[in-house]
Amino acid sequence: MEKIESPEEKRIFRKLWSQEKSFYLETGCVNNCCHILGEKIDAQMLTEAVNYQIEKNPMLGMTVEQCLDGEYYWVELANKQINLVQEFIIEDDKLLQEKQTEIINLRLDYSKVLLTVNLLQTQGKSIVMLGYPHCFADGVSGMILINGLLNIYNLIRQQKHDEIKKIEVIQPIPHAQDLAFPNGLNPQQESRIQEILINTQKVRNSWKPSLPFVHSERQLRNIPQFRDSSKECFLKLVQKCRSEQITIGSVLVSCLYFGLSKMLGEYKIDLKFDIDVNLRDRFINKLGFKNIGMLVGVIQLNISMDENTQFWEFARQIHKQIKQSLLNEDQFSYLTVNSLFNWDSDEYKQNLKQNGGLTSNFNFSNIGKYPFNPIYQAEGLQDIKLEKMYCAGNDWVPYFGAYLILINCVESFNFTLIVNDQEDNKKTGQTLFDYFTNLVEVSPDLGESFSLKNYHSQRFI
Repeated sequence: MEKIESPEEKRIFRKLWSQEKSFYLETGCVNNCCHILGEKIDAQMLTEAVNYQIEKNPMLGMTVEQCLDGEYYWVELANKQINLVQEFIIEDDKLLQEKQTEIINLRLDYSKVLLTVNLLQTQGKSIVMLGYPHCFADGVSGMILINGLLNIYNLIRQQKHDEIKKIEVIQPIPHAQDLAFPNGLNPQQESRIQEILINTQKVRNSWKPSLPFVHSERQLRNIPQFRDSSKECFLKLVQKCRSEQITIGSVLVSCLYFGLSKMLGEYKIDLKFDIDVNLRDRFINKLGFKNIGMLVGVIQLNISMDENTQFWEFARQIHKQIKQSLLNEDQFSYLTVNSLFNWDSDEYKQNLKQNGGLTSNFNFSNIGKYPFNPIYQAEGLQDIKLEKMYCAGNDWVPYFGAYLILINCVESFNFTLIVNDQEDNKKTGQTLFDYFTNLVEVSPDLGESFSLKNYHSQRFI
């Protein structure tokens, strides 16, 4: 690292890269809402588990500081005293929704440990809400964190503190751009990046929203809505995708496109939007599910449709385009493109202002299946079972888009919609969410000839 003037220089880990810096300045935190069945989670033991987890993952003891050179850096906190786990007794669903929304919209205090844990006790289950800055970690990191937390908690309740000491310490890692290009850029990669950059400049400087969205002069609360598919739907869709040799993500995107078409009442739509890509096992040196970080890449789809578009053929087209983008390593190229893009250009700022601060119609993130055993067993004690998990956050609208849909999966699809607290926007988001989730539920049973025209004509989907 280059020499910088800072009274806390010895505590510096590394500079924030462009995406981390952007998220730090513009967006708030991620909150994973984890529903746990079985033995009631104890707040005191959970606080102890959080302390241990910070010891085992030094990145959790970092914060962001701006140094005298004007740059932002990850630095080690001088005081790593954690916030005690806050416990709330929730008696009905309405209060649960209100408390979750309240917690999700809390601002982080960067002078303290950035991992926050709230415990909501409801009838029959405990809900652990795990919060952390989005510049700090992504949705997959949330799954890694809750697994680590529950593993440690499970050892604490068995009084196996010696086993906790044996858990590996996970050291902080370089940022995604360095991991993507550890040997620098070759001519082919440089050419592809320039090609994408030129196209990105054209799109971002002229893009106009095509979804209804009411702008506000101030930042409004972000409101989460949660929904689940049936287990039967998930299992049938897994089998269907195997037989079609396509990914579940391709089907989910198809459902989203079809839902958007029906919501807008148009067969032909031109909607370019970003799809998040988990980079962990796409780096040259695969990371697996161990490290936390902002390890998300982006690819863009550009697919046309009309009334005769058939659902499964459309899903195959999407799969083909996603596969080609991944082969082109576009998920890595966009990391560099975003660092090269001139966010301060007059043309971009003027267009952003005209769009009310919106950067896209919506953002879609299929975070994926929980990669760990969701049942935490202890001899002589009741099992702890992670039933489902949602991902939400604050200040995401309008920064990431007008509407956001995120998908986790434990035993079935756990859907999250993020909208801002404006009545018309909530109605628009709810309509889209209804169309999307309802179509996902019936998608395994759709016939090969099921078309967009068929879909528009049916009220029950």
